[in-house]
Amino acid sequence: MIGRNVAPEKRSWAMGVAAAAGSFGQFLMVPVEGGLIGGVGWQNALFILACLALGDRAARVRAARAARAPSAGAAQQSIGAALREALGDRSFQLLTAGYFVCGFQVVFIGVHMPSYLKDHGPARRAWRRRRWR
Repeated sequence: MIGRNVAPEKRSWAMGVAAAAGSFGQFLMVPVEGGLIGGVGWQNALFILACLALGDRAARVRAARAARAPSAGAAQQSIGAALREALGDRSFQLLTAGYFVCGFQVVFIGVHMPSYLKDHGPARRAWRRRRWR
């Protein structure tokens, strides 16, 4: 959507700003989610986050309706054809792999590792102390 609504000479800048905003949003959500869970419980936190996601979706639908249609001279491409083209491009494959690695480690460090350390950290240290006595 950004690529269609921004002039070609400013497209890279706009895509960079959008990517940075998305990354900051992911960074910001981990403490927000933790605060919600600690403050209102996980069930209510899940409900609040679902409402936020629905609100975001509604805003995106409104923005898509307001977006201008592609010009008459623009070539039309189906979603399937676009996916086949993208998946056949080595640069896209490497970019996707990079995003996967980054996302995996961010989710692991932000979500799974703290819970793992909380669940197993003190018990493991106590086990090591008993073992070496």
